[in-house]
Amino acid sequence: MKPFLSLVVGLFAATFAINTLAADYSFKFQSSDPSGVKNFQIKEAWAARVEKMTAGRVEIDILPVGSVADLKGLKLRAPEGLVQSVFAAAGASPVNLPGSEVYTGLSKGVID
Repeated sequence: MKPFLSLVVGLFAATFAINTLAADYSFKFQSSDPSGVKNFQIKEAWAARVEKMTAGRVEIDILPVGSVADLKGLKLRAPEGLVQSVFAAAGASPVNLPGSEVYTGLSKGVID
C-alpha cells in the first residue's frame, strides 16, 4: 500500500509544480466577420472554451475587423513590400516577422 500512496503523492506534487510554473498568455485574433455574424459567434465560443479548458491561463480576444478603420494601431505581421505598404497606409503598424517567430511575437506583444 505504501508504494501506491507514494505514487499518488508524487503525481500530485508533479501536477502542482507544473501548474505553478505554467505561464499565462493573452492573444488577440482579428476576424473579418462582423460581430453579429454566426461565424464570429463560433470564434467567440471557441475562445471561451479555450479559456475554460485552461482555467483562465489562456485568454483569447476575437477582434472584429469590418473596415479599414479597424486596422488603425494594430501591430500586424506583414511581409516586406506591397503588403507592408498597404497595411501602413491603412493605419496599422506592420511588423516584418518570420513565421517561426509568430508565437514568440504574440506572447511578447510584438504583434497583435
